Amino acid sequence: PRFNAERDGLSFSRDLERSLTRETGWEAVMRVRASRGVRVTNFYGNFFLRGSDLLALPNCDADATFAVEFSHEEKKVVQGAITVQTALLYTNSNGERRIRVLTNCIPVSPNASEVVESGNQDAICNLLAKKSVENVLKNGLEDARRKIQQQCVDTLRSYKSATSYGGGYSMPQQQQKQGLPASLNFFPLYTMALQKNPTFRGGTDVPLDERAALLHMSLRMPIPISKVFIYPKMYVMHSMTPDCGRLVAIPENEKKNPISENELKFAVLGDQRLKLPQLVNLSANCLSSDGAYLLDNGKELLLWVGRALRADIVQSLFGLPSLDGIDSGLLRVVPIQGDNDIKRRICNVVAAIREQRKGGPFQSLHVIKEGEPMEARFRWYLVEDRAAFNGGSFAYQEYLNHVMQQGTRGYR
Repeated sequence: PRFNAERDGLSFSRDLERSLTRETGWEAVMRVRASRGVRVTNFYGNFFLRGSDLLALPNCDADATFAVEFSHEEKKVVQGAITVQTALLYTNSNGERRIRVLTNCIPVSPNASEVVESGNQDAICNLLAKKSVENVLKNGLEDARRKIQQQCVDTLRSYKSATSYGGGYSMPQQQQKQGLPASLNFFPLYTMALQKNPTFRGGTDVPLDERAALLHMSLRMPIPISKVFIYPKMYVMHSMTPDCGRLVAIPENEKKNPISENELKFAVLGDQRLKLPQLVNLSANCLSSDGAYLLDNGKELLLWVGRALRADIVQSLFGLPSLDGIDSGLLRVVPIQGDNDIKRRICNVVAAIREQRKGGPFQSLHVIKEGEPMEARFRWYLVEDRAAFNGGSFAYQEYLNHVMQQGTRGYR
């Protein structure tokens, strides 16, 4: 959508290269089966449903993602675990017919505490986004937003019910105040952010072709990308500490160890790692006219530049003494030989973020100046603020109070 060769050429070429070189299975069919006690009730993704558990896939590439929903076939699963098996029959690019089988054994528990504490809010929101795409196509955007909010309320209500009526779980005092276990701490925030996401937000500011592209992207989006697409990360770039953005070699004995997302402070670039800048909340209150902020939404990178940003940072990034009268669409931040320390470290951060998003679209970097018309697009992602459409009128604290009140009604 809104393609501009000068602005989007690099992104297009990288995405095309990925499409042509990634592993792809052709003329594929996929079957999902589960052991006794549960059954498949729905699939989400891009496919043709040939049977109750059989998907026809003209092609299935390495970046494709499918979601499967299960329900209880019997009132109680008596086994200690259930088994889910997926088989994909396909032809590879060399013309060889192959089958790939994945089998997962999932533990079952009658204890409500173990069930809720094992919840993965990122996976739940990924599934919720895919279900909402289907709902948009059937019933429209407003109904999809309403059902996203209702899902949050129902989750709160179910958890309260399980912990109030013999679910085998005594809720800690801190969680009683919040109404959710630690594993779902941010679920209300993420459901609010999903309603305000450009895929589902109301109003007329999202062009039709762009919304169609976002709906399609949401259906095949994997969890690592959907988690930042639903609730992006916003970094403070103008006040980076001296150790931020500097590449440091990973010791040989640590290369095989996964890098912990220690409060999302570190990223990896090849055999090196770097410290990321400070994260701030997605609210206009966190923006300052003398600052620069990098927003990562998994799809693109947006660099917001305040009108009072220090002249030395402007000169370092853009090679200009001032951005007054400059069209931000012409501004680029690309590494070149001889870059100064500030720009080099910012380019390192951008490269490291892109490295973490392999399997998704190439993230173009767009510069947005404070006060220009394009700033409205940046503010789409400030999801903790109020928005002017049905389902988006709450700030975060207001939304949290509202769903908490709805979810705990009848249990006080």
